[in-house]
Amino acid sequence: PDPVDAGVNYKRPKNEDVIGTLISALGSQDIFIKEFQAIIAERLLSSQTSYQQELKVLGLLKKRFGDHALQNCDVMMKDITDSKRLDGVLGKRLQAQSTPDEHHPSFHSKILSRLFWPSMSKEPFNVPAPVVALQKQYEVGFERLKNSRKLNWIDNLGTANVELEMEDRSVSIECKTYEAAVIYAFSSDG
Repeated sequence: PDPVDAGVNYKRPKNEDVIGTLISALGSQDIFIKEFQAIIAERLLSSQTSYQQELKVLGLLKKRFGDHALQNCDVMMKDITDSKRLDGVLGKRLQAQSTPDEHHPSFHSKILSRLFWPSMSKEPFNVPAPVVALQKQYEVGFERLKNSRKLNWIDNLGTANVELEMEDRSVSIECKTYEAAVIYAFSSDG
């Protein structure tokens, strides 16, 4: 009989391997790593600010598969870290270039190394003119800092914080950039 103080997983084999089970379900280690890269890319591009869980899981998987197998994930994590620093520098330059009476939306970006991230679909749409102007200024500042590199905007991956002033209430929401572009098209500024 089971001991009186036995837990739910008492008879579970000690050598049960969750990662091994996932790999066998997916078919191969390469497919598992590609799926992990896609998941971590999605999480890194989200609006969260701390990536401790991702770093922990990445460290555990590197112990199992080796550093080389997860090199793309390392580059992705480095891109996000470098982007925060670079965005801070470029954001200060954008603020310094604007006149005090001008109202510019705040603008932030994440700069990704194209070859190391999973392919991302680029769905073109008309970005509002003030955002296009900020993108151009951002590009100029970026090209001054990183001489031989150019930015390629993937507008559909972004988010925007939109404040709507209606007759009876004010609403503040976070939405996709294409949704914000539609809202802007109907605004009194557009």
